Amino acid sequence: LNTYTENYKARLTSETAREQIIELTPLQKKTFNKVMITIDKTRKMVQKISIYDKNGSIYTYAVNKFETDLPFSDNLFTFNASQYPGVEEIDMR
Repeated sequence: LNTYTENYKARLTSETAREQIIELTPLQKKTFNKVMITIDKTRKMVQKISIYDKNGSIYTYAVNKFETDLPFSDNLFTFNASQYPGVEEIDMR
């Protein structure tokens, strides 16, 4: 979502005391028409994301729990090639 300004036109479609609804419309053709993001204004957290596809379907994802600042081991984000013999590792940094 950080690069939304490069790929989407953003518009505030609704605002109440508790929430904001932002509509994202893709600048280039995609498989969907728009994305609606509902934000809790007090917590400044996403509550819901709805994706409207070109076939008329709506896919809605509700965020029931959002935890921040959780402790994670560095090993969780490290690829250990010895655990995957025969795999070619390509470092794209």
